[in-house]
Amino acid sequence: MVHRSILKAATHVLLLCATFSVILCSAKGYAMPDRSCLTRDSASLVAENFIKSDATFKFDGLEDTFNLRVEHANTLPDIVGPKTLGMALAIAIPASNNEYTFKAKFDCRHSGYGDRTGKILAQVITPHEAEITVENCQVKSAVMDGKWDMIGEKQIQ
Repeated sequence: MVHRSILKAATHVLLLCATFSVILCSAKGYAMPDRSCLTRDSASLVAENFIKSDATFKFDGLEDTFNLRVEHANTLPDIVGPKTLGMALAIAIPASNNEYTFKAKFDCRHSGYGDRTGKILAQVITPHEAEITVENCQVKSAVMDGKWDMIGEKQIQ
């Protein structure tokens, strides 16, 4: 009888800990990430879609010059299974980010950045290089030619 009450108390403690970890991780945005979005291929699609929908590329980017390659990857498992009271308990913790940095190269028909409608433009093929960082399927940073903030669509000071 004593053995059953200890087992029941231990089960309640484990459930309480698991519930608390899910609540804590959810508040920080780490609970149950979309696993389909944590691969290099899916992150590269996020980066490619971001660049191709950016005002500079949409204005006069040359599709056939577009090239994207992974520059850096930081991925580690985010599920840890500690041993607690002789039972395995999987707790989702923010052990790392699924972060990829890509370099994209493409040419535009004119000079400049962003939507240049109505502006006087030099008619010269202009090469661009963008560095895009994707973390958990979100573009975290995007800088073109080291001087154009693609997220804010403004010159970097």
